Amino acid sequence: MFHSVLCDNNSLPVFFNNYYDYIEAPVDGMWDSFSRNGQLYLLKNNKEDLGYFVLNENNQLIRLFLQEQQTNSYSVALKWLIEHHKVDTAYVGNNESLFYKAVSEIAVENHEDTALFKCGDFQSMKRPDSVRTYNFRNAFHKDLDQAVSFLMNNHDIPSKEWLTGYFKERIDAFELYLLLDDKTIVGTCEVRISPSQPGYADVGMAVSKTLRNKGIGSYLIDQAKSIALDFELSPICSTEYSNTGSFKALQKAGFVPYHSLYKFNF
Repeated sequence: MFHSVLCDNNSLPVFFNNYYDYIEAPVDGMWDSFSRNGQLYLLKNNKEDLGYFVLNENNQLIRLFLQEQQTNSYSVALKWLIEHHKVDTAYVGNNESLFYKAVSEIAVENHEDTALFKCGDFQSMKRPDSVRTYNFRNAFHKDLDQAVSFLMNNHDIPSKEWLTGYFKERIDAFELYLLLDDKTIVGTCEVRISPSQPGYADVGMAVSKTLRNKGIGSYLIDQAKSIALDFELSPICSTEYSNTGSFKALQKAGFVPYHSLYKFNF
């Protein structure tokens, strides 16, 4: 008899990190953080721990990991989740082959949601004319308020409190960088050493709305790529397929899409 037990971050199952040994390619850090911050449940059969799954705030399935790596096991668990947790949507990467196959066989529709990128060109790009008068440097604590205001004004960020804490962590770890026009922030980029996948760094960038389509995004992601490579880390990142500007900027900076995250509906 299947049943689930809600866990918190202080009572993660001992096999939680086995997930990273199972996937065929690394998962993007932002998506990984969604799974770590969602509602995590142990999946049990009587007293036996079968694995775990994660639901987000909209009751959408964003991770399923089973200790028994068999396609049929995933199919049975998935059908139970749909019935007992009223799950009608799942986000699954095609780098999670068994989970992906099981969902594909049950879903009524799907579409590619997010592209996962890896570095395909290790050469640095030429500094574009559009940034020749700008200064690129590490962010410091004195920059925190301006950096938060910059991103809140130029991107759809739901929580200022969350962003402030997140940027403070990046500054503490020397992982946040600024592009400045004199003293005004016009762009940011990040190089986040992956806490769960050794040897990888998650990179990302943001550009002022008034300065987009000038090659600045490609320049920033290229800078982040170079910093990661200097630390002997493999840079990875992601963007939604609908974000054509970021998609082109990543490709221009030498990144290539290698896996996709799909949205499935049941």
